[in-house]
Amino acid sequence: MVAATIKPATPKYVETPEEQWKHMFLLLILSLETFLTILARVLPALIVVGSVGAVATFVVNQLSTSSRNLDRSFAAYNNAQSEASRQKTFEGFYDNRNALFNVLGWRK
Repeated sequence: MVAATIKPATPKYVETPEEQWKHMFLLLILSLETFLTILARVLPALIVVGSVGAVATFVVNQLSTSSRNLDRSFAAYNNAQSEASRQKTFEGFYDNRNALFNVLGWRK
């Protein structure tokens, strides 16, 4: 019996450093293309969400400021005598201070 010698497997093709750089460059280009494709799909949605959020924040801020100004101007008028006069005037009618359009007054 003769012992068989096993040779280590040698790769059939070895890339040169220039070829390795070419492959890395191609991978980089493909990953940039993928990134830009994803960005092109996601960026418009992010812009819309940001814009809607900014407008909503501005509107809420303006309504709060307006509500504070009106509250300050009506604070001098809100007393027991004016409330009794209001109750007498609007007796039998719906109290519009609880209406949906008076959302800013609900927080009090």
